[in-house]
Amino acid sequence: METDNHNDLLSQLKNLGDSLIQEQKKSTQLQTEYKAGFEFMPMVAVIVNKDRRITVATYKTLEELQKPLEQVFGERGGNVFNCIHHEDSSLGCGYGKACCACGVKNTVLKALNQKKELSEVKTKLTVKRGEKIIELSLLVHARNVEIFGDPRVALYIAVEHAKEIN
Repeated sequence: METDNHNDLLSQLKNLGDSLIQEQKKSTQLQTEYKAGFEFMPMVAVIVNKDRRITVATYKTLEELQKPLEQVFGERGGNVFNCIHHEDSSLGCGYGKACCACGVKNTVLKALNQKKELSEVKTKLTVKRGEKIIELSLLVHARNVEIFGDPRVALYIAVEHAKEIN
């Protein structure tokens, strides 16, 4: 009788383990499909981790930046988009005096911390393009997503207006 109970328990544990493995495979497949679909979106968009480092970028983003993925992956947005403040601090993008008022950074942090979607956040970002300084008027959308159990933010950026300021 004890052997039967033991075998039943082992069988239940095996079934539970098999179910968990199947759920993990489904979750991994869905997250991989989400990432692949995201990369092909025809808009400037990135996914950043909790440190605000880019983990995924759309092909449109790479095309607009004229940079290969290797120069974008693992970098913060200010470095990649050539924000004029990204070198204000030895810590890099997000740590200079002007960065506390950065609408892009604050939108990402708000989406991460409040675990919610933020739509049509208007902000400005001043960037360097060659020798020119350009002020970009942006419309930013941020959505909290979880990829492989890690909190991330999908960030969609539309340039409403650009003007040279020097």
